[in-house]
Amino acid sequence: MTGHGEVSGARASDLLGLYTTATAFEASTRGGGNTEDFTERIHDYFATIPTERYPMITSMAAALTRNVGDERFEFGLDILVAGLARQAQRGA
Repeated sequence: MTGHGEVSGARASDLLGLYTTATAFEASTRGGGNTEDFTERIHDYFATIPTERYPMITSMAAALTRNVGDERFEFGLDILVAGLARQAQRGA
């Protein structure tokens, strides 16, 4: 069982590192920190998407383009940690 716990721990470390790195990379692509301009451009793009073809995306456009800073990162981190805790409870 120890080997399996080590594998899970290594995968968890890798996953958390990937999540953090991906979030930082995404932030770096937003025009030097001007998130309001970036968010507005994304919102404008969502407005051009055909509602009949992508009803879920268009109905969530406002929520998807909220400028929430760390709230989005923390939400994802909470989900990852909860999933890892669940795996630990199952002995994975």
